[in-house]
Amino acid sequence: MFIYRLYKATVPANDRELLMRLPRPAKGALLVAQAVLLLAISSFFGAEAETQSIFYVTGEDTPYELRVYHPLKGTRTVLKLLGEPSDIYWTQDFKTITFRVGDEVFESDWRIGSEARRAITLPTVSGDNYRESTAWYDTDSQAWRYCEIQYPADDAKERKYFARVFQYDQATREWKKLVDQETYGCEQGDGSACGAEVHQYTKGQSRHVLQTQLSEEMRLGSLMDELGIEYEESLEHKDFWFEFGGSEVSVLPVFGDSLHAMAPVKWRDGSEPMTIFPAELEYPCMNQVGLKRIGRFLLVATEWYGRCGRVIELETGETVHELPAKASKAVVVPWPEGE
Repeated sequence: MFIYRLYKATVPANDRELLMRLPRPAKGALLVAQAVLLLAISSFFGAEAETQSIFYVTGEDTPYELRVYHPLKGTRTVLKLLGEPSDIYWTQDFKTITFRVGDEVFESDWRIGSEARRAITLPTVSGDNYRESTAWYDTDSQAWRYCEIQYPADDAKERKYFARVFQYDQATREWKKLVDQETYGCEQGDGSACGAEVHQYTKGQSRHVLQTQLSEEMRLGSLMDELGIEYEESLEHKDFWFEFGGSEVSVLPVFGDSLHAMAPVKWRDGSEPMTIFPAELEYPCMNQVGLKRIGRFLLVATEWYGRCGRVIELETGETVHELPAKASKAVVVPWPEGE
């Protein structure tokens, strides 16, 4: 039925009545027709629609898995995990994925059904105040590095943040501190200035594609840059419409710590607007959303966390897929090796 709906969306309206009168084909003929139709749909939606996919993580009340979804290929499991992953990133060519579970860092081929291999064990962090951390293999120093941002305690009189970078010494098998410095800008909300003071030690991260970086690209500011639209205060708190794949999509722009896109997200193609991502959904959904287009499809998910993801067909405004209820970290990445 999904294939038929996609085909129907490409047929002129005055021809659809005739289409409905056609007799149903035999099962064998239907399979051949579906194969031909998939090729036609792939061509119609462009090469990007075929090579890109939606990545997400399952978990909380289910086993943790790294999965990908594509409207034409369905859902595939890339990796099964022993715990919740964090610090997820890929090499620039998307041949390898790296992630952290607890204090262990793992690597794996970016391939459906692959297996992870342990790369390094990180130093255990103690203390009640919140710490962000990222580990990566630094090709310049030919060593693993680890950066943490230490947040102030909730009851701290002064809100100070500290950036620390460690490097693993293979000879002694110890983590050695390279720098420990107060950092500013962590409360700006866009991550750009948090830890900037130690950039000379962390710039090796730029050789990787971080999941958080891809999530950042789904935010409204990035989308406006992509579409060549300048922010104006007059846009706030009302439907802001922009062209997407031959139709229009709207969000509610709100400027707080930074510019956010708020639900409800709406769709229209010259007719009455239709809500494709409602506001006030139950937790863990929230009203701040991110968007990313894949050919004629649109991923809408909560900002930063990538939860409550929905895949919209831009020709019809139809929701063709909803990610699992407890899925998170949804972003757009190349389809992994394998079918």
